[in-house]
Amino acid sequence: MDYLNDLSQLVYDQGGSGVIYWEPAWISSAMCDQWGQGSSYENVSLFDFNNSNQALTAFEFFEFCNNLEVNAFSSDEFAVYPNPSKAEWTISTSTVADRIIIYDVKGKLILSILPSSTFEAIDNQNLSRGLYLARITLGIKQYTFHLIKQ
Repeated sequence: MDYLNDLSQLVYDQGGSGVIYWEPAWISSAMCDQWGQGSSYENVSLFDFNNSNQALTAFEFFEFCNNLEVNAFSSDEFAVYPNPSKAEWTISTSTVADRIIIYDVKGKLILSILPSSTFEAIDNQNLSRGLYLARITLGIKQYTFHLIKQ
């Protein structure tokens, strides 16, 4: 965990926008592919297939950077915080957004909101832990970013 925290901070300090975490263990299975028996694809998963595709604890290293995440998704036109979040994300905009849409990583629509103010609290307690995609439409501009549910 310390290694990932240090690496992420270094990448951020040098102007990077993120890191990719890959745990290269081979997971045994009855599947066969060109590399032999075992799942050569499942080893890049960050989700527990035996537990409703819940995010693995590998995502917990993102907890170190709540501040970085706010800065990464903040502009003159909108801000999203906290991100990662356990209970709710707050989205504030400079003008009332035309629409806020949240998808899961498979592209399934989770939520579509037509905001009535410049401040929107999105309850995420009923969502599974993991990564989500959000899109804000402000006039002719669209912003797409990730949200992390802890």
